[in-house]
Amino acid sequence: MTNKKILTTHVGSLPRPKALLEANDRRAKNEISDEEYSQIIQDSVDQVVAKQKELGIDIVNDGEYGHITSGPVDFGAWWNYSFYRLGGLEMTDQDRWANPEKVRSTPGNIKLTSFPDRRDRAIFSAAYEDPDSGVLGKRKAVGNPVFADKVTYVGQDQVQRDVDFLKASLAKNNLEKAFIAAVSPGSAARLQDNYYNGDEEALLNDLADALHEEYKAITDAGFIVQIDAPDLAEAWDQINPEPTVEDFQRWLQLRIDAINRALKGIDPALVRLHIC
Repeated sequence: MTNKKILTTHVGSLPRPKALLEANDRRAKNEISDEEYSQIIQDSVDQVVAKQKELGIDIVNDGEYGHITSGPVDFGAWWNYSFYRLGGLEMTDQDRWANPEKVRSTPGNIKLTSFPDRRDRAIFSAAYEDPDSGVLGKRKAVGNPVFADKVTYVGQDQVQRDVDFLKASLAKNNLEKAFIAAVSPGSAARLQDNYYNGDEEALLNDLADALHEEYKAITDAGFIVQIDAPDLAEAWDQINPEPTVEDFQRWLQLRIDAINRALKGIDPALVRLHIC
């Protein structure tokens, strides 16, 4: 009888070790060389891959250690990393959580409102603003870029670094199966548009073409690309007032189309979609 087992994996982002957090902080202050920074990431990836092997994880990853974080708990790291890999963005000092803009949708015309103006935040404000929650109530300011020019991909060196570090760690641990997480076009699109004049399809298409380069670099290395697309579910709460299901489905279709465009020519067996 053939011995069969259910393969185990996880969703991606793992706790960063102290050395990596300190290196990220020094990196932000230009106080660390590229060589030292790269070595700390490699050492950290080696440790986290070894830990996953020890725990019996079949399909491991790099803990997303190549995606810079603002602290031990950073719910934006899965997306914020793309700010440094996409051309056409212009960084601002506007805090994502300050001075919320209240954008209102109308039937047949969905527009995302700001993150602090989400419907659930109003209904459950006590929980969201609890200063003792340790997560939602204590946030660092997060500067947001805006789309200021045509979106392109400029992260070739960074994604190659992620691939190379994970390959090296797999070899050291005699492992083969692994994945790397990457943001979806629709999630990456949730920034202020100062270039596309509200043409969502054009923006999503350019994001899809740019992120295709990242997805292809990951899958060309033989790894699974995990597309992080929480926007497909939790954007429902970012539409104010609540839309009809039909309007939301039409809005979602553009994002699904963008994912499929970004995956053109990529083996479906090396793709998985993560929604949270």
